[in-house]
Amino acid sequence: MLPFIYFIYMKTKLNTLLASIALIASCTAYAQHTTKLILPREKDGAFVRLLNYDTKELIDSLPIQDDTVCFASNKYPEGIISLEAGGYAGLFILSDADILHNVKVEDIEHGVKRTWESTGGYNDSVSAFNNKIQEIGKRYQTATNDEDRSAILKEFSSTIFQEINTHGNDILGAYYFNMGHGNLSLAEIESTVDKYPAIGNYQRVQNILIRRRNQEAVKPGNKFKDFTVAYDGVEHKLSDVVGHGDYVLLDFWASWCGPCRAAMPTLKKAYEKYKNQNLKILGVTIWDEPEKSLEAAQKMELPWEIWVNGGDEPVNLYNITAVPTVILFGPDGTVLERGLWEDNLLSTLEKYIPSAD
Repeated sequence: MLPFIYFIYMKTKLNTLLASIALIASCTAYAQHTTKLILPREKDGAFVRLLNYDTKELIDSLPIQDDTVCFASNKYPEGIISLEAGGYAGLFILSDADILHNVKVEDIEHGVKRTWESTGGYNDSVSAFNNKIQEIGKRYQTATNDEDRSAILKEFSSTIFQEINTHGNDILGAYYFNMGHGNLSLAEIESTVDKYPAIGNYQRVQNILIRRRNQEAVKPGNKFKDFTVAYDGVEHKLSDVVGHGDYVLLDFWASWCGPCRAAMPTLKKAYEKYKNQNLKILGVTIWDEPEKSLEAAQKMELPWEIWVNGGDEPVNLYNITAVPTVILFGPDGTVLERGLWEDNLLSTLEKYIPSAD
């Protein structure tokens, strides 16, 4: 699975006509260096939150009027900004350059899709880089053999690492690192953190380093690491389920994640095939509002146990960089497989749990 490619997939081109009309109507009162956020299908009066991506500190909260939010870019310090509007929407680099941000929200078959576009300042460099990465991603998706896919993955990682090194002492380096670290080796991450203080000083980067080292501790062949999930006064521990004689398929997902929803029919096939054998499926939602997780689980009629409000502990312990992430544990709690997906999930289970059919 390619988390960064999936991020690029979400950055498709938008229809800007409606955006231009809304800008004329809503942003004329703002001075030079105004950032405009066009948010179709969000309710007037709802608030958009701007957060410091590194510290999660709230920078500002602004109301939506006529599907639009406007704020003066030069009012805030330059940095990587996380924007939240009805759930996670995306990242951008905030500078004193004029920037147009469009976020289009639409329903798709397996959930909600947000398309994102930003221009001006550092974001032009990001767009050029994203186009390069997207081209590599398309070649990966159309590759017909493992050898070609392996070579494209190496090119993908090399391209990211090269850009990080080129911009290691400026904000672009930190942005590229945060977006592409999932495709770097632990050694590349460690060398980046040691070499570039402008990147290594980010708390998120230090957390990424910790998570990648944690991932080494729970790679296939090692025993599971326990974590706790609590919501609405009820607490669950992974050790309550894993290591008690059953195979356990652990699915990290979120209600807003289209690929997560798309994978559920395959998980249901696994459940039906092995429900009378020693396989348990456990869903844990992360990066999601618990109420929306529960609503989605009920709507999809998921028959296995769901824990909501996963929090940072499982994310850090298992270095979850994207959803869905599916992990298979053995009866004694050993990690057997990680990164299972629709095309290999059932065949992997068959390898470990011969069908009773």
